[in-house]
Amino acid sequence: MKLLTIFCISILLYSCSSNREITGKYSSTNSPYAFQFNKDSTFTYGYLEFHSYEYSTGWWRKINRNHILLNSIIQYTIIPLEIQKLNSNDEKQPDFLSVEINIKGMNLADYRCLIFINDSLDLVKRCDSISKIKLKKPINSLFFKFIQEPVKITTDLFSYNPLITEKLYPEKIDLYNSKIRIAFNDSLFAYKIFNDELIKVKNNKVKIFNSYKNKWEAIPKVPDSTDIIVGYRRLI
Repeated sequence: MKLLTIFCISILLYSCSSNREITGKYSSTNSPYAFQFNKDSTFTYGYLEFHSYEYSTGWWRKINRNHILLNSIIQYTIIPLEIQKLNSNDEKQPDFLSVEINIKGMNLADYRCLIFINDSLDLVKRCDSISKIKLKKPINSLFFKFIQEPVKITTDLFSYNPLITEKLYPEKIDLYNSKIRIAFNDSLFAYKIFNDELIKVKNNKVKIFNSYKNKWEAIPKVPDSTDIIVGYRRLI
């Protein structure tokens, strides 16, 4: 019994010590990645390469001595669509679809909206110029894709990731007598989803797999007092 107690205490002490080795900040001028791993098993992530920026927050979990798994708070960035039935006072036009877009962040003019009908690109317009869409053909399915494209450049940080909405099937909805409402936050463009992402940990470094370069990239640990800054924004 005494030996078992000593063994359990040793395992617990090793686990706590091992976790302390992982917690902290990781950054390098030679790498676009930055991490902060906290004692409460949460993490903050940032990425900046040229003008491409992304970030994430979530939880980390140690699976063995040299590996941890990351899971972001947000696991799903497909934008929901709200269907609002038009009342008798609303102006209805045959063969036109009513759309209302609300993006919390920049002006609507700073985004492009791509409209896909029957899985084919049908129309591309600035988001501030879409309220009625002329329907040229019968609709079997409909979804929207949004791209960040500012009219006037006011920042050096951008996300080149598009966002898409869920898909609508008109046989289930009376689109001609309804308004499609789309609302989301601009910050979703730059959000990175981690879903059981494997990270290597060894010798005061973490390694993340860069799928674009098809290789592991090492990021060294830095003092906790380090301010990790991308552009003009304090990242960690």
